[in-house]
Parts: sequence; C-alpha cells; structure tokens
Amino acid sequence: MRTKKVTRHYCDHCSKGMFKKDAMERHEAVCYRNRDRKCHRCQFEDPQYSISPERRKAILEGDEKCQTKWGECPDCLMAMVIQHNTSLTPDIRIWDGWVQYDKDQFNADRDAWDAEIRDMRNEASKWRYM
Repeated sequence: MRTKKVTRHYCDHCSKGMFKKDAMERHEAVCYRNRDRKCHRCQFEDPQYSISPERRKAILEGDEKCQTKWGECPDCLMAMVIQHNTSLTPDIRIWDGWVQYDKDQFNADRDAWDAEIRDMRNEASKWRYM
C-alpha cells in the first residue's frame, strides 16, 4: 500500500483547487469572482472595452439585455454579472436581483470579440511593412 500526502491550493474567490501554486496564482488573477481581476481577453488596453457605469446599472437593474455592445469585453461583462449574483443574499437570488448572461450569448459575444480583434491586428500588420 502507498500513502501520498499532497498540498492543494484553493482560490480565495471561487474555491477552485489546484496542485500547482503558480497555476493557482494565475487563476486567481483572472478569476471571474475576483473584484481586482486582470482580464486576459481585453487586458484593459483601452477604456472603451470596459463596461460603463451607466450601462452596468442598466443591465443589473434589468433595463437592458445582458449582451455586449459597442466593443465591450464579454469576459468583463461576465465577471460583472457573476460578482453581482454572488453578492446577493439567498432570498434575493430567488426573486429579484439575479442577472442572467446566457451561455450561448456569451459564446457569441466572445467569438465576435475575437474576430474583431483579429481583423484589427491583421489590418495593422498590413501597414507595418508598407
């Protein structure tokens, strides 16, 4: 019989567990539940990609559909929704304050974001050598 004792590292925000400390540190930096997260998709390159306070309020209050507009980062929107939903008390989650970001819509928004960024990079690389 063999016995093995292992060290397991857990995310402070979502309780995900990993065996490698550096992998967990990378996960915590981009975890959707981390309020100080660093987005791996937009990397806050430009303020135009972040969700404006007015739009954030409209989505969370249910006045607007939860999907990206005008080049907003879908991962930042998903993080906003997850952080909002996990901050609610259990009795509110059942009734009012829950915000839904449909997975199919999220995937479509990510695909559109990736295509837009890929097109911008291709356009920029054309002019670099002319």
